[in-house]
Amino acid sequence: DEGTEISLGIGPGFRRKGYGSGAIRAACALLEKEGIKRVVAYIRLGNEISVRTFGGLGFKLVRERVFSKVECLEMDRIPGG
Repeated sequence: DEGTEISLGIGPGFRRKGYGSGAIRAACALLEKEGIKRVVAYIRLGNEISVRTFGGLGFKLVRERVFSKVECLEMDRIPGG
């Protein structure tokens, strides 16, 4: 299954202005155009704003896991899925 990971950090002064959603939306559109079949995001436990943002853009919760020694949620988005 061909896929890629997406990661995003928004500085405090730029949050809640739509920059994160816009960047994720644009990245997913480009990746889909390039034939990427799965996009994965690892979100730190407790970061509910990111969970809501990614969820609102079609990402689904896959599982809770440890990634790079950090407890996180794995969410993914499959075009058309």
